[in-house]
Amino acid sequence: MGRLTVLLTTVMVPRAARALAPVGVRLFHGVRPHWQPWRLAPPSSASRSRPTVRMLSAVPEAEQPRGFRLNLYGLTDAELDALVVEVGQPKYRAKQIKAWLYGSPPARTIDDMLNLPLAFRAKLAGRAAVGTMQVAEEQVSKDGTRKRLWRCTDDSLIESVLMPYDTNRRTACISSQVGCAMGCTFCATGQMGFKRNLNEGEIFEQAARFAAELREKDERLSNVVFMGMGEPFRNYDAVLGAARRIMRELGIGARHITISTVGLVPEIRRFADEIAGGDLGAIHLDLDLAQS
Repeated sequence: MGRLTVLLTTVMVPRAARALAPVGVRLFHGVRPHWQPWRLAPPSSASRSRPTVRMLSAVPEAEQPRGFRLNLYGLTDAELDALVVEVGQPKYRAKQIKAWLYGSPPARTIDDMLNLPLAFRAKLAGRAAVGTMQVAEEQVSKDGTRKRLWRCTDDSLIESVLMPYDTNRRTACISSQVGCAMGCTFCATGQMGFKRNLNEGEIFEQAARFAAELREKDERLSNVVFMGMGEPFRNYDAVLGAARRIMRELGIGARHITISTVGLVPEIRRFADEIAGGDLGAIHLDLDLAQS
């Protein structure tokens, strides 16, 4: 049975414990790793309102900005099939594209997909890209840990971290929001304010890009933790969608995925209900409570 761990960081342990008791959740104490984010200018008060964030693939053509390209990491299988057919190719080309995205060796650009016809690659490159985020800055520590600052298509900045271990474990710590609205005094991200939710493709891309880079070195991404910027359960649908894709596309089992939350009880109950209903594949739930 798989296990998707939800790590709670909250100062209200007794209250959370009472609220969660009816759903039969086991509580543990732990310590959340803290990463000091880059010092970014806080967003204006107007930008802190919660916008409606759509998948890149859902943006109507008339609303697409100049230079807009679909994120291949953000497309569902049906959307990828539709894109392939739209540019005049048979559906089996979609399987070839996915093999380049998630196989070895991985493709960093569409031009690297050498078994696709040259004309098709040219058309596809005009419509889509292998990831839409750019690396704005990266810091590498002596032990090989890599902290990366990503620039999104709207110039928002988010961070993620790749952590190597002597046991050959490779863990990606990824973000779920640009900033955070929780305002935790012990968290630098919480002092930045909230700008917007990341969409499912942006969340998944962080892990997928690290996984692709590791495959180039005959290594594999073994663990993913949602402990970067943002409160994951304030972006519930996109986070759970990305977690499912991490399991399906990257081959990472549920017991190797951890979601951190400050303790949003309605979302935790929803999560427990989805597990009980089998929507998350009979995943066992452990909640770790860490006091600040």
